Amino acid sequence: MPVAVPALSGSVAPAVQSGAAGLAALGADAELVYRGSNTDFYHGIYTAGAWGPANDPVMASGEPEDTGPSAPSVAVVGSTLYAAYDGNDQGLYVESWTSAGGWAGAVPIAGAGTSGVPPTLIALTSGAADLLLVFEVQTTNDLFSVTHTPGSGGGTWSAPVAVDPTANTANAVSLAPLTGGGAVMVYLGALNSFPYFSIYAPAGATPWTVPASVYPSSLALASAPTVAPGVCNVDAIAALTEPAGVEIVSLKSGAWGTPVLLGGTGATTYATIATLP
Repeated sequence: MPVAVPALSGSVAPAVQSGAAGLAALGADAELVYRGSNTDFYHGIYTAGAWGPANDPVMASGEPEDTGPSAPSVAVVGSTLYAAYDGNDQGLYVESWTSAGGWAGAVPIAGAGTSGVPPTLIALTSGAADLLLVFEVQTTNDLFSVTHTPGSGGGTWSAPVAVDPTANTANAVSLAPLTGGGAVMVYLGALNSFPYFSIYAPAGATPWTVPASVYPSSLALASAPTVAPGVCNVDAIAALTEPAGVEIVSLKSGAWGTPVLLGGTGATTYATIATLP
């Protein structure tokens, strides 16, 4: 269902989005990238306590406007905003933006035929790569990943790597960075709607661990799980929409703890989680 995104600039009409919007902090501002009701992608900025019109087309000068079948995903590295999205040609693309230069032009990810399920992009904390992008391939629900290494000319993207033959879902995944340039992924299983996870470790010969249940007594969820960077001596924290309500579970040293049920959350369909920096 289209959702109005407030535009606080005089007579400019509110932007209308289709699907979830991508939101990331860049310095003191918030950067918004979303798919409009016309399937084109747009960019907006929250600065000095107010939203601008949020109608900046995601496109480089002289190029067609970026468009696609599903919502984009965004991440920030330094002073650069990155937006990843599926194209209408079933290709996967990433476009970068800076306040000084605007949009730099869509970069195709070679070998990444996509399914139309939104990809997920995050910034990594350290290591050779600064971005991790997970997506579903065109003909199956199998999950693949690519990484971005900074360098001249905008850097380079790696070849797609399969997460695992058992890693498949019909929904967007959720990612959170871990120390040392790693990441944790949680997702809804394609066959049973259980919550699964896999850990990305760039130094390993096989970068992703074999997917496993978030905890042994996992039940079918009402919606896809979400994960955020950990606080208070845990590596990550996830929110699960269990039949009894929303449960919070923490990851530490590669293992999930005992879930904690949040009171008053029975019959919840969707939940998301974030942590303060």
